[in-house]
Amino acid sequence: MLFRSASREVVMLNGASANGTSRRWPDAHYLELARMLVRDPNRAVLLLCGPGERELAAKLEQTAAHPRIRSMANRDMGFGLAKASLLRGQVLVTTDNGPRHIAAAFQIPTVLLAGPIDPRANANANLREISLRTELACQPCGKLECPLRHTQCMNNLHPNRVYLAVRGMLDACRRNAA
Repeated sequence: MLFRSASREVVMLNGASANGTSRRWPDAHYLELARMLVRDPNRAVLLLCGPGERELAAKLEQTAAHPRIRSMANRDMGFGLAKASLLRGQVLVTTDNGPRHIAAAFQIPTVLLAGPIDPRANANANLREISLRTELACQPCGKLECPLRHTQCMNNLHPNRVYLAVRGMLDACRRNAA
């Protein structure tokens, strides 16, 4: 069992990308967001990861050193476990990757870190998804590696902005459950 209480709000973070560096959110941003989220004692953070992202998820969990920030790095993250993990959480924060599209199938509230992608061109059927991006002249490039070698489209997505989006989604989930 990852968390002691089954009644906690769980926010899932999955911002790495095995498909190039341009879609990767900085590690420091992940940590800052995770720490902001667990300031609420009834909230936990689950770091999701694919096979190529396990090392990163394990490193983030170890660096966070918090009992309510856990990763799936030591588990075989097959399709079944990925679905079960997504269904356990209340909100997913992700880049444009597999878990985003699984979340769409179940209408899981999702905060998309759009970075280099055009959210309209990469749209899915999740009516409960919002996309966050910065406004840069080079966006959307859609490239796996930043052609300008700065990845500012991801670096400039500050954790506080993502936190506010997650809080808004959690508030909406609570209102809808009442």
